[in-house]
Amino acid sequence: MARPPEQAEAGDDPLAACNRAIASVRAKANRNERLARRATAAIVAASALIPFSIVASGHGHPFVWGKLVPAGLAVVSAVAAGLLQFERPHERWKLYRGYQRQLEDERFRHQNRIAPYTQVDAEQRMHLLGTRVSALNSRLHEEWSGLVQPRVDTPDDPT
Repeated sequence: MARPPEQAEAGDDPLAACNRAIASVRAKANRNERLARRATAAIVAASALIPFSIVASGHGHPFVWGKLVPAGLAVVSAVAAGLLQFERPHERWKLYRGYQRQLEDERFRHQNRIAPYTQVDAEQRMHLLGTRVSALNSRLHEEWSGLVQPRVDTPDDPT
């Protein structure tokens, strides 16, 4: 699978960096949306099919339908749930999509001279766009690193 584009390249002007950042977070949001939807669908489908396979075991092939198929479906469900737990695609999807929208809004404001881009010349507008895109990228990284940091439960008693 191809990797999403980087959020910035050397030599990009602020508008190109904004467009690149939008493409990057859009690709990451889309990937996490697909992963979240597919894993959730796998859990729901596998869990729902277990009772049907047990009922089917009463009509022949009791080992296959009563034990093997339910065990396989339970494995599929457990693996999908584990994937959701470790990858956290719902949270990443929300994070990336939110920043995609913020960057798109920033680009729209810049291109249409909407505040804070109303009363500045073209060079100042580009500088302001670069500053604001950079700040958004930094905030995105800080929030993303909070998602990927392992959660460590510390005991209340420090002794």
